[in-house]
Amino acid sequence: MNIFIDTNIFHDFYRMASEDIDELSKLVEEVKSQNIILWLPEQIKHEFYTNRESVLKNDVKIKLKELHNYKPQYPNILKHAPEFIGIHEQFDVYKTALVRLIGDLNEKMADRGLAADLLIENLFEIATTIEITTDLHDKAKRRVELGKPPLKSSTNIRDGVNWESLKASDIDGCLFMITGDSDYYCPLYKKEGHNFLIREWRESKSNELVFYQSLNEFFRERFNSIYLGKEEEKAEGVRLLVNSNSFQQTHEAVAQLQEFLTFDNIQVMAMLSAVLENRQIKGILTDDDVCGFYKSILEDIPTQGVDVILAEKVRSLMASREETS
Repeated sequence: MNIFIDTNIFHDFYRMASEDIDELSKLVEEVKSQNIILWLPEQIKHEFYTNRESVLKNDVKIKLKELHNYKPQYPNILKHAPEFIGIHEQFDVYKTALVRLIGDLNEKMADRGLAADLLIENLFEIATTIEITTDLHDKAKRRVELGKPPLKSSTNIRDGVNWESLKASDIDGCLFMITGDSDYYCPLYKKEGHNFLIREWRESKSNELVFYQSLNEFFRERFNSIYLGKEEEKAEGVRLLVNSNSFQQTHEAVAQLQEFLTFDNIQVMAMLSAVLENRQIKGILTDDDVCGFYKSILEDIPTQGVDVILAEKVRSLMASREETS
């Protein structure tokens, strides 16, 4: 399955938009497993990195500042209610935690350490990159001069570069275009792809071109059944590991789970608890595959909803076992 993701979609993962970071994580898994080929024109990378800070400044930092400075105004009738002191104290606790979190996010924005940063960087590494050549640049420039879509202005050739890059690629089969940019859509029917582009793609590639305005929409319509099947496979792997009754079963469960990049909090808690409670896991904790798998899980701790004390117990056990092995 071939997909193209426009820069505006990647930037939406920073904004207060419909895109869900879990969808981005899901996409990384699908590209790594080669269920999806992500075609990445170099121009997309240039646009993403050029405008990332502007998006954060205009769409994120302003909202974080509003939250940081927010002070509720209480009417007198509320202040004299018996329950008010407890509610006010709870708000102070919430505000302290929120300010600390905003400070942490500000640091991660500067260091490119946000969850979206790490996932997008990973995607860029595993995507199929299309280099910008002099020929592609000239074709995009001529395209704009002739007024062909996708077109923003008579001087902006960036969308043209992306389009000509896709046309010049070795894409075999249907291409799913995921973009919120109106330049790619029909001026009359806003949610339908531009007929000129659909016809041009069919003539150039003899294949279908399908448009989606969000990654969420794409997964919901095209990948939901596959994703649910993989989630069940992941859940079965966790059950196999937690209930392991032999060293061989432990190795098999770890091999199955190593195919997945992320786990939900309940799954993480279950697998960490199993290290302390299941002798089959504990007995081979220093084996390369088991040790490596649990280290990869612990790298993401602390995570909201995961018992940090439990994680520290597992770290200590692994450290002591490695010292004596």
